[in-house]
Amino acid sequence: SVSAFAASLAAGLAAMGAVLSHTKKGFESKQPDLDRIAVRAQQLKDQLLAAVDADTVAFDRLLDAMRMPKSTPEEQAPRETALAAATVGAAEIPLGVLEACPEVIDLCREIGRIGLQASLSDAGVGAQMGRAAAAGAYQNVCINLGGLTDVARKKMLIDRADAAWQRVIVLHAEAEKETLEKLRAGV
Repeated sequence: SVSAFAASLAAGLAAMGAVLSHTKKGFESKQPDLDRIAVRAQQLKDQLLAAVDADTVAFDRLLDAMRMPKSTPEEQAPRETALAAATVGAAEIPLGVLEACPEVIDLCREIGRIGLQASLSDAGVGAQMGRAAAAGAYQNVCINLGGLTDVARKKMLIDRADAAWQRVIVLHAEAEKETLEKLRAGV
């Protein structure tokens, strides 16, 4: 939930940077890109805010499955089935957050390049929040998949998480370098 909220803040900063730049003199030629960024960042922000509650629901389902009776073989089978489904659900929510983070960081980078330079630090903070959100989401995917006994499903989910995390690392490094160079050049 915290990772989803952090990612929504990052997307919100990208949207804010686009909106602030949109009406400024000299940005007329960039308005189509600023519109695209503002709309997409707002969509991501809404999606990520919804993931805050979805993560809570998924965790509650996992707790409910853990509390199911397990004293007899007749009780153990349905409990194991419920646990497997709830574990996948608990991993898929942070995985969705993690997979959204590269795009969020990219939008922040783009605003840093084309947006109002007075908002450059907002774009930089957005990229930092996107990375922090991705790190937390990646850790949550890993912890939730630890108990999954379906090896093929576990591999598929962790492969997706690894790919998104690697993309975040690269994009964040590029965003941080670009932002800091531009900020330092203005000092």
